[in-house]
Amino acid sequence: MTELKSEVRSRRKGAITRQIILFEAERSFAKMGYQQTSITSIAETLKMSAANIHKHFRSKLDLAYAVVEQRLRPVQVIAGVTPKERLRALPLNILGDLSHMSQDEPELFYILTNILSTENVSDIMRSRILDACPQVIEDMELSDAERFSEALADIFLAVCHPAIVATTEYRVLVSRVDNILNLMKQVMDIGASAPLAKAC
Repeated sequence: MTELKSEVRSRRKGAITRQIILFEAERSFAKMGYQQTSITSIAETLKMSAANIHKHFRSKLDLAYAVVEQRLRPVQVIAGVTPKERLRALPLNILGDLSHMSQDEPELFYILTNILSTENVSDIMRSRILDACPQVIEDMELSDAERFSEALADIFLAVCHPAIVATTEYRVLVSRVDNILNLMKQVMDIGASAPLAKAC
């Protein structure tokens, strides 16, 4: 029992230490920039060893990934509206968050679009979309919600990827979202009216 308590205490302490490191890393990235921030400088500010930080994060890149992943809020899906409106709100909320980050926290947005690999960013954004999908499709009466969620994540990622947001006007992205939704509606209408498609 004593060993179990000790293990729980150790894990809790480790989680707290990790959060302290993430907080200071985010502050340092925002103030000094990614290039000027180092594991050593973060360790000095926190009065801990660099080795202690490396217990939680293998490299500065891993630390940057964790900061950005934590900083991006879960997608908020509006309730009490039609399924179509809920579906539209999903990518628009993501676009809004990214737009605010690019203006209010440019260094974090820079890390997201220039430092992290395309695969890492895609994983972050795709997981956010997938996490919100159940809220969006719960009242759409789909027979294969899981597969629809996967397809939805891939489709919206083509609009909501930070690299695209960084180089495209917001109004253009909103227009693309609406075009995608109209196309999806046409495809679903065709599928619903085709017996062969249902059988497949």
